[in-house]
Amino acid sequence: MNNPAVADQAMRLLGDRFGLATVDLGLLHVPGEVLRLVPHELAVQHTLLPVALEGRTLRVAVADPLGTEGPDSLAHLRQLEIEL
Repeated sequence: MNNPAVADQAMRLLGDRFGLATVDLGLLHVPGEVLRLVPHELAVQHTLLPVALEGRTLRVAVADPLGTEGPDSLAHLRQLEIEL
């Protein structure tokens, strides 16, 4: 989509459809220790980004809310609960 306003609206509609929050990655500050929890290859392959660690729950932003392989792999690798 070439129109940022349309892309933003589409992202919000998809988030609402799947019951997921949307995140403006440009406004997000993720601590280095949280970023290091996800191997670069896994993040790129599954298009996911860790955004916060709260106790034993790692919150991640994903490009595809239907793709479960990346979050499942990450949960197994780090022995953490994953929240989208």
